[in-house]
Amino acid sequence: MKALVLSDTFPNRLEPDLGPYNAQQVEALAQRAEVTVINPVSLGRLVRKPALARLLGRSDDTIVPAARVLHPLGLAWPWPGTAVSGYTLALSARTSRTCRLAVSQMTPDVIYSTWAFPHGHAAMLLARRWGCPYVIKCRGSDINTLPKSGLRRRFTVRALLQSDHVVTVSEDLRRKVAGLGVPLNKVTKIYNGLDRQQFRILDREEARARVGIAAARAILFAGSLRAVKGPDCLLEAFGRLKDGTPASSADLYLVGSGDMQARLKRRVGALGLSSYVHFVGNCKHDDVLLWMNAADVLCVPSRSEGLPNVVLEALACGTPVVASAVGGVPEVVREMSGLLVPPDDPRALAEALRQALKRHWDRAAVRESAPGDDWGRNAEQLMGVLRRVTGQQASQEGAGHSAEVRGVLSGV
Repeated sequence: MKALVLSDTFPNRLEPDLGPYNAQQVEALAQRAEVTVINPVSLGRLVRKPALARLLGRSDDTIVPAARVLHPLGLAWPWPGTAVSGYTLALSARTSRTCRLAVSQMTPDVIYSTWAFPHGHAAMLLARRWGCPYVIKCRGSDINTLPKSGLRRRFTVRALLQSDHVVTVSEDLRRKVAGLGVPLNKVTKIYNGLDRQQFRILDREEARARVGIAAARAILFAGSLRAVKGPDCLLEAFGRLKDGTPASSADLYLVGSGDMQARLKRRVGALGLSSYVHFVGNCKHDDVLLWMNAADVLCVPSRSEGLPNVVLEALACGTPVVASAVGGVPEVVREMSGLLVPPDDPRALAEALRQALKRHWDRAAVRESAPGDDWGRNAEQLMGVLRRVTGQQASQEGAGHSAEVRGVLSGV
């Protein structure tokens, strides 16, 4: 099978830690199919990081050697996220000489979009042009933040309805996609993969020494510092912990970056928490293992989610999770592995963090509770979807998974 992947975020040799989940899925998929990835570099990104121009017009095989990864110039409209983004993304692929040559050489059997909009819309346009089926993957905010009206919603829903299949990362998203009118039997839930060999239990004190944690207790936030992720709510909750109880010995470590960072730093100063809140910034994906093991608890205070990989990774490291009960998070965080609270409720979040820091957690039991297959099994389930929409039969290599794939495709 020949699969053309439209990606919204994919690592490259200059940004090796960008969108690791997409690279991990493509790497596993490339063991089962011929894969070409198209991940445009927008004009805005080029302005911010001119060195990215070195990626244009050539194949980048340094991240996933088994796949061909192309970074054409993204002909984005000046205002990101506008309704025409799907058209400009499709145009980027069609006008790129490198992409045209790659498509003519491979003649794709299927297009797989890793994001609903604009990539799903672009997949629809390109599939019409190139005469092949297309599959859309929905990951969270591409559906959760969909406007109630307007062209963006219309194009997204049209792309989902006309797609040959839709894949979601949680059951919650599967129901939401069905609520948009897509037949439920055309929507398959496939949890993201989890590398259990990489994400494993390490000695906590050794991990703390390696990342430089000196506090008695450590609360970890790992993600984008954006409003949808709720870091502002976490700061308000953390401020409530500084009341002289044992939980007040904890420090908060924010791993990641985003447009709220300056505002959050000002709020930390206003709350008098500068000595206890640490802005770590972005870190290498491999270092996430150390942070997950160094923390007493991972906090995911999101206002909206699909099913964040950091939750699965923390559980696999034996680290309990305190999270908002949104999206697919309640599907995987259970009593033995964490605590759930309503979103945007600092008081409830503070109390849950207090309880989590007081409780003795069985790290082995927390790890055992982590759902999800490895990326190889994830790719095999995805291959089951791609085989169905292209009419191709499972290869001998994948025959052992046929019963499982049938179950996944039936929505079980």
